[in-house]
Amino acid sequence: MLRSVFTLGGTRDPRLKGCVMKKDFILICLMVITLFLFPFKVFGKEDRLLRIEQKIERLDQRLSNIEMRLTRLEANVEDIDKRFEELNRRLEFIQNLLIGMLAVFGGLCGVFVGLLLWDRKTFKDRAKEEALRELEASIEYLIG
Repeated sequence: MLRSVFTLGGTRDPRLKGCVMKKDFILICLMVITLFLFPFKVFGKEDRLLRIEQKIERLDQRLSNIEMRLTRLEANVEDIDKRFEELNRRLEFIQNLLIGMLAVFGGLCGVFVGLLLWDRKTFKDRAKEEALRELEASIEYLIG
């Protein structure tokens, strides 16, 4: 490929063959020397390194932003936990209040049922006594 550059008129001239080989060798040596003397500038490693460093800095900034967001989220979660604890205390109070009201209502119902049964028993006993008195009175009237 390099030899085709140095050929005259597109044809290969055998007289210029040695000269072309020297020029090719010199050209190759110059390219190798420039590659070894300026390796970063040829391949752009400094630019790449700078871009990589910039990307790393941007990633660090993103990570710090994410950390800040996480701390805010943790604070919000703690606030929500406190609210739930307060809500649990209120619900527990309401539950205890309902249990107390149910106990009072149950006690009142028990007293009412007991009073009803006692009144019925008392009424039956009085009815029996009156019936017996009337029977005795009618028996004495008939006998007497």
